[in-house]
Amino acid sequence: MASYGTLIGRLRQAREYQTQDGGVGLSAYVFHRNGKPLKNTFGKQWRRACIKAGLGRRVENEKGALVYIGKHFHDFGRTAARNMIRGGVPQSVAMRVTGHETDAMFQRYDITDSRDKLEALEAARRFADQQPGLAPNLALI
Repeated sequence: MASYGTLIGRLRQAREYQTQDGGVGLSAYVFHRNGKPLKNTFGKQWRRACIKAGLGRRVENEKGALVYIGKHFHDFGRTAARNMIRGGVPQSVAMRVTGHETDAMFQRYDITDSRDKLEALEAARRFADQQPGLAPNLALI
């Protein structure tokens, strides 16, 4: 096992890069290319693919800049979490599939939509209809 000092030394060495004059520079960034931060090329490619697939578009915002509106990579994680729960997969199993370690983080991905809310109201109405002596339409109040 590497000592703390060895680990710090390796991290510092990973930040070093060769300058244009042949010297050695120390990048301010952990992930860099020649001292400059790496660009998010995946995000650019993702947006381009979504636009091509009809899942997104570029629109002009109030300042006149083009902004992307559409699907984001994490949307598919949310969809997977929601579909597993809707499909009856226990939350503990769904959390293992999505890689979430805490209930709080998983709940951020287990998003409800209007269909979920409508199904909940319908279930409540069915339950109320089966209760003797409960006035109709008062079950949801």
